[in-house]
Parts: sequence; structure tokens; C-alpha cells
Amino acid sequence: MTYSKTQMVIFNVVLLLGGCSAPIGNARADEIFARFPAQPLALKAPPEVDLQSHPLAYSYRTQIKRGVAAGPNFAGQYTIVEIGCGTACQNLVIVDLRSGRIIDWISTELGSSYTRESRLLILNPDSDECHRTGLCETKDMVLRDGALVSIPDP
Repeated sequence: MTYSKTQMVIFNVVLLLGGCSAPIGNARADEIFARFPAQPLALKAPPEVDLQSHPLAYSYRTQIKRGVAAGPNFAGQYTIVEIGCGTACQNLVIVDLRSGRIIDWISTELGSSYTRESRLLILNPDSDECHRTGLCETKDMVLRDGALVSIPDP
């Protein structure tokens, strides 16, 4: 895997917040997400999106369906569909590809970081920008039993 400069900065921040000050390379970034491994889903075809599973789903049905059609991009069996909602605003619609149900709808100010191979989801990963603007906070979440839960600060 290769990572962009922005992703590398994000991973460095995550490591520093976790008490580790070692420089990060691609191997270290992989280690962070590898702490929360996901089981891959063998998907023959994307499911029909359950538009009744969230009150806003019908209004964004086209974007959600397009995202789901691209396949899993988070935690093995989920798709995160990113929908812009204005300046410094992104909605993350998380769809379970086994059931087609929306399991969560999260708004962030500075985006997110996640991988298909991991259950870790980092909200507003650029903590320097969050601190500078005071508009947001970095939040680490992990998918457990089909629901996102916050990871307590160390």
C-alpha cells in the first residue's frame, strides 16, 4: 500500500496522540490499522440499499447506491459513502453490504481515514487543523458487533 502525504501526517498525529513519537513510514501506518483487523466479505453483487434504514437515506439514494455499487471500502463488509454537506462538512454513510442497511450516518468537519482491511475509523484525522480552528476534534472509532464505538483516549 502507498499513502499520500496527508495520510502520512494523519498517521503521525495518531501515533503521537497514542504516546509514540517514532517516525512513521508505510509499515507503521499499516500497523495502526492492523490493530483492528476485519474479515473480508466475498460479495457476488452489491445488495439493494435499505432506504428505510435511515431517515435521510431516500434524499441521498443516488449517491448511496453509487457508493454501494463500488463495493466494500471499510471493515471488510461495509461501504462508507462520503457525501459533502458544505464547507468543512462531510457526511459518512456506513452501509452493511450483507444486509443493505445503513448502520450509521456521521458528520465530520475534516474528513476521515479508514481502510477495507481494518475496523478502525478515524474522524477528523488532522488534529492540528482541528486545534487551530477549534471547530472539531479527532475521534477514533472501531466497529464492534455491527456498531461503531469510540476508542477511549490513552
